[in-house]
Amino acid sequence: MDLTTLLHMLLSNFWFLIPLFLFIAVIQSAWFKGLLGRSNFPKCLNIVGIG
Repeated sequence: MDLTTLLHMLLSNFWFLIPLFLFIAVIQSAWFKGLLGRSNFPKCLNIVGIG
């Protein structure tokens, strides 16, 4: 079996995992956590009673 055919079959079946992993990587990054910490989001959690 040709490698490109195998790669195409895998990507066509699991194409949704690539953006999902990128989204998870961005959320877990220090940049995003710092951005979220400087926003009004923590204040919103305190108002709701979660934080």
